[in-house]
Amino acid sequence: MTKNPSLYEPTSRSLPISLLQTRELIMEVVRPMLVRHSITEQQWRVLRVISEDVRLDASTVAARACLLAPSVTRIVRALAKRGFISSVRDVSDKRRTVLQLTEAGDAFLEKVSPESAEIFAKLRRTVVQSDGSNWRHFCLIFALIFKRQIQIKATQNPDPMLTKFLLYLPRR
Repeated sequence: MTKNPSLYEPTSRSLPISLLQTRELIMEVVRPMLVRHSITEQQWRVLRVISEDVRLDASTVAARACLLAPSVTRIVRALAKRGFISSVRDVSDKRRTVLQLTEAGDAFLEKVSPESAEIFAKLRRTVVQSDGSNWRHFCLIFALIFKRQIQIKATQNPDPMLTKFLLYLPRR
């Protein structure tokens, strides 16, 4: 235990923890789709990133997919084994290896992307309000997290900021 716990905000009110909880709430909806198609979250991100550009090197893929380079190396091997991507020498710089989708990878994305798009459209309809304000979206996402925390810890009283966030939630 730290000598001065007051130096730190409680994890229940921590921004990084709240952002991770937001991600987890979203992934709870997305994971079943990924499982149905036998692909991991990280592999899906790598495929999506590679599909958005003709040829990318592994470090660019790692940065855009928010993954560490060693993880991308492992993921690239797995995706290449499935025939979804290939590595080739860059024509303009022979020292550089670039990643690209194969026909099988493109077909896989074509098959799975409509389902993914439908899931995210539903999420947007759940979270997004008609005024389109980014701040409002941000508050709604956090409100959903805090509402969930209240449901889990029903004995705790919400703080005033949480009460304000809860006002933005759609009534059901």
